[in-house]
Amino acid sequence: MAITFTPTPSAGQTFTSGQKTWTWNGTIWKATPTILATSLSSFNAAMPSGSIIQTVVSYYSTNADLTTALTTNDSVPQDSQGTLVFSQPIIVMNSSSKVLLNVIGFGGCGVQFNIALFRSGNTNALNVVSTQCYGSNVGGAFALAYLDSPAALSATYTVRVGCTSGYYPRLNGSASARQFGGAAATTFTLQEIKG
Repeated sequence: MAITFTPTPSAGQTFTSGQKTWTWNGTIWKATPTILATSLSSFNAAMPSGSIIQTVVSYYSTNADLTTALTTNDSVPQDSQGTLVFSQPIIVMNSSSKVLLNVIGFGGCGVQFNIALFRSGNTNALNVVSTQCYGSNVGGAFALAYLDSPAALSATYTVRVGCTSGYYPRLNGSASARQFGGAAATTFTLQEIKG
């Protein structure tokens, strides 16, 4: 089927035939890209429950003394304890979404050290993991996973690291030195999961 464009168009004028649209740019008729989904929210609405809507990843590659204590005892860690190593905001698309948080890395301290996860507005840790390192030249691996229901469209999650007062953990190496030439990095991954 032949298309007959308007013979005397003005700049910015559009012409539609079927489901295709062209715009006159002053010289030629230029096809306008067609967007299949009307918006991100309609695309999001079509996704089944449990789908990953978005992923945010942060890296911490420093190997330095983390000097604020996060003591191992029978109390819930507070957001003033430990040294802040991550602060990552996320804006969720759905109020019913959950946020899956993962912190993975290794480090050394010479004693047990702790990794705590917090959400903005909460003084108490959401989750804590601990790893034991024997000796200053040995690093211990850790993995923290937590599924949160933020109940708000915007939240900032923080990760704090520390150990008993007088000891200073270091990430991405042992308690005394960086390992792997700086290629090692602790990762913090946030994924919005459709509710």
